[in-house]
Amino acid sequence: MKYCIILVFFLLLTGIGCSGNTEQEKQPAVKDATTSKTVQHQEKAFQSIDPKMAKFLLDSRDDILLIDVRTPRELRVGSIEGATMMPFWSVAKGQANLPRDKAIMLVCAVGGRSYAAGMMLAKNGYKEVYNLSGGISAWKRAGLPVNIKTRSP
Repeated sequence: MKYCIILVFFLLLTGIGCSGNTEQEKQPAVKDATTSKTVQHQEKAFQSIDPKMAKFLLDSRDDILLIDVRTPRELRVGSIEGATMMPFWSVAKGQANLPRDKAIMLVCAVGGRSYAAGMMLAKNGYKEVYNLSGGISAWKRAGLPVNIKTRSP
């Protein structure tokens, strides 16, 4: 586990996961989720996907567990409906008790932490893990809905 934490720091410091695009660029193209074309089966356990594909998967499948790895304070900018809040360090330290029989989609602010968490989950045997490339920021830029909770006085 110590090596996983070191890997996370390395990824975050070098900026590999900051844009969330590095892994996506290496993958075969996925057809536009908004069309009726069939989505190609991916062989990799971990994939970064754009907001439109993420929305398509969330709408079309009921077996995806959406995990938001941001801090509670970051949730003020909004969250995706149905997301479970699970801070990044819980996932990084292996404290998250996530089911291995479900697909997992990870989201953070801009895609860096969720990318690192996804790489760790895939390395630890999770078979289907997605990273929302660009995070909640890209989701909002794509005009997709967010839940904003107002604070009680």
